[in-house]
Amino acid sequence: MGGKPVNHRSLTSRLARLGAGATVELDVLREGKKIELELTLGKRPRG
Repeated sequence: MGGKPVNHRSLTSRLARLGAGATVELDVLREGKKIELELTLGKRPRG
């Protein structure tokens, strides 16, 4: 995220700071292949 590698914990915390409606671009490595994703964050359900 932001051109830097992140782990699950730091990714969750960074996304939470951005808030609902923010758009982020992520590069994900899956089975040795790079996948580029563009995500729009939604509102986290309560509960």
